[in-house]
Amino acid sequence: VHGQGWHIFDGIDFTELCSYVIDDNDIVKNEHWINGYFPTQDLVLLFSARGYAHFFRLPENATFTNPKFRSQHNKTDMQLPRWLCRLSVGNELKLPLTPIFSCHTKLKHCQIYRVDASGQISVWQINLKQLAAFNDILPTSSISYKDIWTHAISNIRTIRKILNDILPNKINKLTASCHLITKDRLAFGTDNGKIYIVPALQLISSLFLNNDHEKENFDIQTLVGHNQTITCLIHPHSEYSRYDIKHLV
Repeated sequence: VHGQGWHIFDGIDFTELCSYVIDDNDIVKNEHWINGYFPTQDLVLLFSARGYAHFFRLPENATFTNPKFRSQHNKTDMQLPRWLCRLSVGNELKLPLTPIFSCHTKLKHCQIYRVDASGQISVWQINLKQLAAFNDILPTSSISYKDIWTHAISNIRTIRKILNDILPNKINKLTASCHLITKDRLAFGTDNGKIYIVPALQLISSLFLNNDHEKENFDIQTLVGHNQTITCLIHPHSEYSRYDIKHLV
């Protein structure tokens, strides 16, 4: 495989069986070949630097199981591989780097995987028995890291969501936190000046195990008196035992 074309040789004596070189009159243009894969003995899949994959059907002379295998010895008379179709995602012209392909064939079914620099994973499930000439074949399934994170962020269970399900007044922002180790409590400061102290183990259990606790099951203490954003919470007794355990500053 080289930039403008590719060649197939017999592995025994390296006799050239067929070749393909891009020219201006061909249906395939502006491709730089980088790799190839044989899904069957009469098909070859070529990958380009832009991120496309092209299916070609090999001529009789280059198909091992065909009776006419190696029947043409004159290079000028060799039959050319026949282009069948192109695998495309649609973002090839926007990619800064060449995607990575991986293939697997079993019982005339070929799975092709493509991972690109945009974080998109595309999968094709190709039935090689029904492979015909098409322009483009889109992925059977495709997903991107951006879609995964967008879905995760919109559905993630956060401390603020849990507290908003319990408290009568909605919290806009949690701006400070402190772990009261000796009391098994978590203290949270907010942007409206209020401080909420909740059972640490119970809150963590609800956060990670998706336990739905009723409002009355949470023993929440609310401290009021501030009217500005709380930026820091310190529980001195957690640092030095000489401080009164009741003090929360």
